[in-house]
This record gives sequence, C-alpha cells and structure tokens, in this order.
Amino acid sequence: MRSASAPQFPAPYPPTHAHQGRGCDALCADEIAKEIDSRGAENVAGVLIEPVNGTTGGAFVPPDGYLHRVSEVCRERDALVIP
Repeated sequence: MRSASAPQFPAPYPPTHAHQGRGCDALCADEIAKEIDSRGAENVAGVLIEPVNGTTGGAFVPPDGYLHRVSEVCRERDALVIP
C-alpha cells in the first residue's frame, strides 16, 4: 500500500530497478517525476535521496547523470532535493 505522505520510487541500483535488457541510467529519475506528478506537485515538499547507497546496498553509486536529472525533476516541480 502506498503512503499518502511518502511517495516511493525504485532506487537506481540493482536489483530494485530492473529494465528490459539494459541497466539503469539518468532517465530512471523519471520514476521520481511520475511519483510526484501522481500525487500533485503541490503536495510534495521534497525528495529525500541517499546519493550513495552504503547501508544496505554495499556502496552502489547512481548512474552518470542520475542525480542531476533528479535535481531537474524536482526543480521543475518546486520540490527540494534532500541528500
């Protein structure tokens, strides 16, 4: 069940973000846009993101351009990015 106060999106690391025949790339940040848009940008103050997953993933680094795209998505929707 999705929480009204905490939209969730897949992390850009294996195995949470699998694609058909390709790895994750910067466009995976569009999952964040979909979540914000599904709730209405006026209902989302910010996106909390762990830039390097170290606790559970073993230091996965997001693909090139991903964090930049996350920033663009949030800026376009007047939401903060909280690293």
